[in-house]
Amino acid sequence: DIDLRMTGDLAIVVHHDSDTERTADEQLTVYESTFEDVYALDNAYWWTEECVCDGQPEEGYVYGGIRTGEKEPPPGYTAEDFAITPLIEIIAAYPDWVLNMEIKASGEEGLLTAEVLAATLSTGPSSRRSTTTWSRDSTNWRRASP
Repeated sequence: DIDLRMTGDLAIVVHHDSDTERTADEQLTVYESTFEDVYALDNAYWWTEECVCDGQPEEGYVYGGIRTGEKEPPPGYTAEDFAITPLIEIIAAYPDWVLNMEIKASGEEGLLTAEVLAATLSTGPSSRRSTTTWSRDSTNWRRASP
């Protein structure tokens, strides 16, 4: 599934955690940050060949620095491939795919994310989509969907 979070300026991005501490070179809370700030992060900073984790030898972090231009990307990739991805890019790249999307936020943040997602899907390609929520109280998808 695709885990969804929303930035403070209402951009929906593909990211599991509410913050960027586990994956990126800077810790930001996604919902409190702009899309521009989130997208600029080196989202593969803590990636090794085996895990997304810290406490490894420095040379084990083979993907950190690609997003910022400190390292060359592997063949077939660009620096943008190591950024937090906006959902609209996924929808544009795979317009005919069924996407299983999970809204990770709860409460008011979750409801607002659902409303923005519903608006995004109503104006995009008409593919089938599947959406779930993190917790029972996070959204009333029927109320938010068109």
